[in-house]
Amino acid sequence: MIDLRLGRWQEALEDVEMCDAVICDPPYSERTHKGQRSAGVGPSKRNRRPDTSSVALDLGGCSLPAHHDEMHGSRVKYGSASKADIEEAIRFWAPRVRRWFVVFGDHLSAEQWRVALDKSGFYAFHPIVWTKTDAAPRMHCDGPSSQHETITIARPRRRLGRAEMRYRPGWYCGPSANKGIAEDEFHIIGQKPIWLMTTLVAAYSEPGDLVVDPFCGSGTTAIACHRLGRSCITSEMDPATHAMAKARIDRELAQLGLFEGATP
Repeated sequence: MIDLRLGRWQEALEDVEMCDAVICDPPYSERTHKGQRSAGVGPSKRNRRPDTSSVALDLGGCSLPAHHDEMHGSRVKYGSASKADIEEAIRFWAPRVRRWFVVFGDHLSAEQWRVALDKSGFYAFHPIVWTKTDAAPRMHCDGPSSQHETITIARPRRRLGRAEMRYRPGWYCGPSANKGIAEDEFHIIGQKPIWLMTTLVAAYSEPGDLVVDPFCGSGTTAIACHRLGRSCITSEMDPATHAMAKARIDRELAQLGLFEGATP
């Protein structure tokens, strides 16, 4: 079951009393958003991109993602997450989550999620990383490329049952794009690849669980849940992105021979 709702999570998901896990990719810190907004600033005397047309860039054996040109010069169309936003989300969801929080972020927002989760009675582990094997180089060549994102994992401070105890890796490594998959036509900025979200849903939920994603985006978490036999309730506040997610989820269901659509 996929229940895709339109609106701010505070209103759209208000009736969700309990869930087994929150797995989501919320907005990052203002620093990351500023970096995305400034990525396409044109050349100037002070801030000019180097001419790389005749320079062989050493990418460590990695190729640029197919959507690099779209990402470079992009504009993030949603606001960043402040400390107050993060604390509000934890106050709401902490009493409603039975098992796991899995939250993407950058190095700044990850620390804010950790502190808020610790204060709420959850045990937040040291952030793990997803290293992107197809990350773009830093085009200004004035520092290292941004090649990883952090994932904050937390669970209630209680002893795990035997069925819950299994190996879970402390890092993930793989491409950021769904290469060769038609669903890339629905690509949005910050979208996570299916392989990564499927791996995380499998690690931090059980078949039959209810997973909530308050920041739906293009619906990757919901699709991963459906493929693994989990239910998912998710919300997206931007109507255009919501419509994109619904089209993507509907196609996923149709390809699997199921003819129900996502909840409007």
